Amino acid sequence: MYRLNADQQRVVSEATAVAAAHIGPDAARVDREGVFPEKSIAALAESGLLGLNVPHTFGGREQNLRTVAAVLDVVGRHCSSTAMIYLMHLCGVACYAAAPGKTESHLRAAARGKHLSTLAFSEIGSRSHFWAPTSRAMQVNGGARLSARKSFVTSAGHADGYVVSTQATDATQPLESTLYLVLREDKGVSVSAAWRGLGMRGNASAPMALEDVALGEDRELSSRQGPRDDARGGAARVSSRLGGNRRGRSAGWSFSNGSTASRRRRHV
Repeated sequence: MYRLNADQQRVVSEATAVAAAHIGPDAARVDREGVFPEKSIAALAESGLLGLNVPHTFGGREQNLRTVAAVLDVVGRHCSSTAMIYLMHLCGVACYAAAPGKTESHLRAAARGKHLSTLAFSEIGSRSHFWAPTSRAMQVNGGARLSARKSFVTSAGHADGYVVSTQATDATQPLESTLYLVLREDKGVSVSAAWRGLGMRGNASAPMALEDVALGEDRELSSRQGPRDDARGGAARVSSRLGGNRRGRSAGWSFSNGSTASRRRRHV
């Protein structure tokens, strides 16, 4: 299905072993209790799979989208909550990799299994149109201040790094967006409500509030150089790097559907 070479197949085989030994056995409890799958994420971290798409330069595996999609498929067949968390982590890491001069320490930490990332895009007001955020960063002393209400963020309160979309400080319309890296320990970051999902109950996709979060220039991940078109649409463009790519998105939906269908067959 994914047309992988021998080296890529070995990575998928490794992920299959990790999922069978550590992720699948905890999946029923995670869904039943609606708890974050700490053991599953720890297993991915210890095996180096949190660095799946981190460039070799920073200690990662630098796998392409085919391998990423295949690994997500494997993880999702064992636990859809873990797979959603993992997908959003890989999306966040893809954003880091687009600005390595600002994110090297976080890329290296992810490769070591010491950093979990995610995306914080959808807002109250923008709904599913995440490429047109309603919040807007305010320029202050060479940096920015950001206040935003994010309607749901996978791994809310658990991730170490949040790639946040917002209108650029000089935006003239919503599509002129940019991306900032917000860290869990930044002042003004909070989870504003609990996640109570019908499915994937362990992925902690809770709403988050950002209250006047101070961000230095080194936290802006979108390019601000060259023609204005190069600086706009940060949130829209990043979706094509992984989560919005057809392979990444297909793996995302297939892991949920495949896992559900498999359980239905066993039940019948």
